[in-house]
Amino acid sequence: MKDAYYFSHDSNARYDPKILAMRAVFGMEGYGRYWCLIEILRDEDGYKLEKTKHLYDALAMQMQCERNAAKEFVDACINEFGLLHEDDNFIWSESLISRMENKDKKSEKARKAAQKRWQKSSNDAGSMHMQSDSDADAMQPHSERNALKERKVKE
Repeated sequence: MKDAYYFSHDSNARYDPKILAMRAVFGMEGYGRYWCLIEILRDEDGYKLEKTKHLYDALAMQMQCERNAAKEFVDACINEFGLLHEDDNFIWSESLISRMENKDKKSEKARKAAQKRWQKSSNDAGSMHMQSDSDADAMQPHSERNALKERKVKE
């Protein structure tokens, strides 16, 4: 099973004027197709979908519609509603890219902070001359489970 990756979106996205315009034309089916496209984009490198020979066949399969309906929908999201953007090679969502850049920055900052903590912890342990190559295997006497075992043994 492939890992599922998180991305944020506004809980009131359905009221965005661009999405409302798209929903007015395509209904809730279009809303589902739109979020399907956003999820697909989320999994792509750079959050951009490469235009390939069979792109609309693949999208049609994902969105459970005919190839022409998939192409018409994507074209409308680009040209009529401004929900998606394109160049000669790719299709993308500015909103998704912006959100993912923010998420990626926060993740990188958290990763660096954790790395600093681990380095500090490692340095602190080294300064106390308490480094060991083996894992501790002593029972914690205060845990409920181990305390129960101790009582049974005493009885």
